Amino acid sequence: MNRPGSTQTELQKGAAPSFAPQGSQGILILRDGRPAPMIPSTASVGLIAVIAPGILLERHTFSDLEVSRHLHPTHCLHLQTAGVSRVHWFADGKSGTETMSASSLMLHGQGTWDSMAFTGESSRIVVSLDPASIANMLQDESGRLLFQTPSRWHFLDRQVERLMRNLEAEAENGFQTGRTYAQLIGLSLCEYLMRRYSGAHLSPPTCKGGLPKRRLDRVLEYIAANLSQSLSLTEIAEIAGMSPYHFARLFKTSTGLSPHQFVLAQRIERAKHLLRGGKSSVIDVALQSGFDGQSHFSKMFRKATGLSPIRFRNHLQ
Repeated sequence: MNRPGSTQTELQKGAAPSFAPQGSQGILILRDGRPAPMIPSTASVGLIAVIAPGILLERHTFSDLEVSRHLHPTHCLHLQTAGVSRVHWFADGKSGTETMSASSLMLHGQGTWDSMAFTGESSRIVVSLDPASIANMLQDESGRLLFQTPSRWHFLDRQVERLMRNLEAEAENGFQTGRTYAQLIGLSLCEYLMRRYSGAHLSPPTCKGGLPKRRLDRVLEYIAANLSQSLSLTEIAEIAGMSPYHFARLFKTSTGLSPHQFVLAQRIERAKHLLRGGKSSVIDVALQSGFDGQSHFSKMFRKATGLSPIRFRNHLQ
């Protein structure tokens, strides 16, 4: 099935990487040398979300689907969440048949040529992972560690399933506290896949005491100045001049909190300050503190303080 030299040639022509902004076609593959949606229009794509540069999530629902021969320019990870389906696959000169049900996983490695025919019902989460982008996010002090893995047509892994479902939940909720938490989950998924299925290991950070003080101060100032905005892990790590993977670990060593936990705690403290002032409405407090809306703000505030925002304000009077 694989034409000599064709994988490298088409990857160099390589069209666009498979991640894409929200509202676009979503995950792309290469078909006849050109970018194309991964699944035919007869399938339902219920969700498209960019988790981080190079990490894109979609949700698919279909039955009795044929996917013609194509090339994967990125790794592509499938988790079946409902239904029972049989998939007949042809890839790189091999073929097989798998029965997939809830919790079944499938991994297509970058450079895989394949075609598939599904019979039966299938609902699934699909995550595209661009190795070059992930190498930048997971970069350690030895340099960019490329994530390479062979295809696996059917396997079970509770950790992968948990992380993919958490990513879907964050995307479904619209990243209400920003993308920091979702990006941490995405990096954890990449790190786990790399360690478990490719045999690669990232070296631990060498700054045992955490972030150098000047970098930490710069990061804390940036978070405080942009707390009302949708902060992402990649954005904050760039301020520190580090890869997101290593920044997250050093930041937790310095503060005792993950970047997501720290940003959330700072938002709650700002909300308390604004509520004490008594001049802003609850929705204004929510937006000025960086929450997506009043409902989500009230839920997170109650979880942190035991009181709703209104009761907290009334309690002060």
